Parts: sequence; structure tokens; C-alpha cells
Amino acid sequence: MSRARGYQRLILLLVSMVLAGSLLAPPARGADTVEQGYMPFISFAPLFVGIEKGFYTELGIELKMTRFADGSKMIAPLGRGDLDVASGSPTAGLYNAIASGLKFRIVADKGQVRKGEPGFVPLVVRKDLFDSGRVKKLADIKGLVIGQITKGAISEYSLMRMAKVAGLSFEELNQNQKYLSPPKQYQALKTKAIDLASTVEPWGTSSVLDGDGVILATSLEWLDRDVFQIATMMFSGKFIAERRPVAQRWVNAYVKSIQYMNKQGIASESIVPIINKWTKAGDQMIKKSIPPRFADDGSVDKPSLELSQDFYFERGLMKQKISMDEAVDLSFVRNVK
Repeated sequence: MSRARGYQRLILLLVSMVLAGSLLAPPARGADTVEQGYMPFISFAPLFVGIEKGFYTELGIELKMTRFADGSKMIAPLGRGDLDVASGSPTAGLYNAIASGLKFRIVADKGQVRKGEPGFVPLVVRKDLFDSGRVKKLADIKGLVIGQITKGAISEYSLMRMAKVAGLSFEELNQNQKYLSPPKQYQALKTKAIDLASTVEPWGTSSVLDGDGVILATSLEWLDRDVFQIATMMFSGKFIAERRPVAQRWVNAYVKSIQYMNKQGIASESIVPIINKWTKAGDQMIKKSIPPRFADDGSVDKPSLELSQDFYFERGLMKQKISMDEAVDLSFVRNVK
């Protein structure tokens, strides 16, 4: 056999192998885009970690991030399906939106408080009031102006539980509440426009480090169960119905992020720079803030959602209760691989 014919046969063999391989291998495709709402808060740490560590990219997901100033502003676009993934604290507004027929569902944890640990929804008092002796304990807050995030929020539930511990009436405290976003609460403590703030981290610790506030109480004072759900991740109904495999991959990446972060520690040198990149809170602020806790498997504590709903219903902020079995879809976290 001539050398030329040998080369021809080798070339034909290589071509046939390439063609066969192209028939057997799955076709290459681009990443699936997921519309993601977020806020520059520490409780979004697992999301930020997943992005920076490439966990979403590994699973063929490209996150299109849209920043919101207020979590409540995510509800309408989530309900329409303009957002695939959003976050929400278990508020009266969230429950009412589900009761109205919006098809989004709670699918994963975005922050819990745990028994025996300070929670990241603290009650902060002005430092001058603390130093003067006017406020030294919870019972002393009667008659003072309290900055609150919004009506029917989890921070109100926390304040209600604190009031019970102190033997105070929540309704009496409610008369002196001013509704302000956490950044505005922080400024209002500084200018003495409010006396206390029922806020979220890192704004409470920011006031402490600036010398304007003292953390008077946290969930240490009231939490009598193992965990309490403070915030959740949610999927639009459209995302679940039309792109369930992509939704599952999103949860797979998210849970991997939680587990990585839980192992490293949220205040570790490998995690803090990532959080700071997205929040601009500063390394020291992140390290000193009261951290949210995350379920290692990404699951949501439904009984605590029931408790917050009962509070909102009793206050007349909800016309009807919703079934948490319908509002919460844990099938995604249960199917993580």
C-alpha cells in the first residue's frame, strides 16, 4: 500500500470518527438566562457567593441581576413573570399577594434566626438615651418613637414578641411607630428623629459603630423555638411551569452556595470580600454585623411562617389566611443533587 493511500485512509478514518462523535454528543447550547431581583443586603450572601464562585455558571445559568431598593417592589414583576427569582420577607403584603391569586411560590431559605443566638433583626436605641439611663431595658421603650420598616413586616412581629416579654402592649407601641426604610432609620437615629429602630443588619451595627445607637434587644429575648424564618427566596409561577429544569438548576447552585458559605463562615476571609463587592458595606461592618443563618439544605421553616401570618391576620392586615402548603414549594430543595 502506498504512503499516499495510507494517508487517505487515515484521513477518512478521522473524518468518520468526528462525524460519529458529532452524532453522539449532545449539541452545545448557550446558558439559560434567569431574571434575578436582589438588594445589596448581607442576607443575599449565598446568591453573591454562587455568582462569584461560578456555581451558577457551572450549571449553565446566566443571572441577569436587577437591583431593587425595597423587597416589596419585586412582588409585582415576580407575579407577572418579568422576574424569575425574587426575595421576600414573610410580610402581610406578601401573603396578601399570594391570596389574591399571584402564582409565585416560596422555594428556599434566605435567612433565619436561631434559638440562643442574636438575630439579624435587632432593636436599636439611641446611644444618648441609653447612656442617660432613660432606656436600659425593653420595658423602658414605652412612649418612645420607634422606626419601623413597614406595616405588617417581620420586624413588627419581632417588636410584638419583645413587647410581650417586657409586659408592654404592642398596640400602644404601634401608636408611636414611624415607617422608614433601614437606611432612613439609620439616618433618623443619627439626627434623633426617632428614639429606636426595629431594623435589619447591617444598619443596626452601623449605628453602633458610628456611636449613634446601642443594640437593646434581638431574637435572644423572644425566640422560643429552634428557628424562625425571616426571609425567603421565591420563584414566579411562570418560571416553575415553563422552565422547571432551569429552576431546579438554580436551586442546586443556590444550595451549593449556602453549604460552601456555611462551611467557610460568613465572616471568613474568603466570603467577606464577595459580600462587600455586592453590598459596599465594608469588610469590618460585615464581620461585626449579626449574621443571618441559612439552612444547610436550603429548606424553609413553614411553622414560623404560620406564626407571622397569624399576627398579621389578628391585626386586620389580612382578610384571609393562606395555606402554607400551597404558598411554599419545597420540592426543589428536596430534589437537589
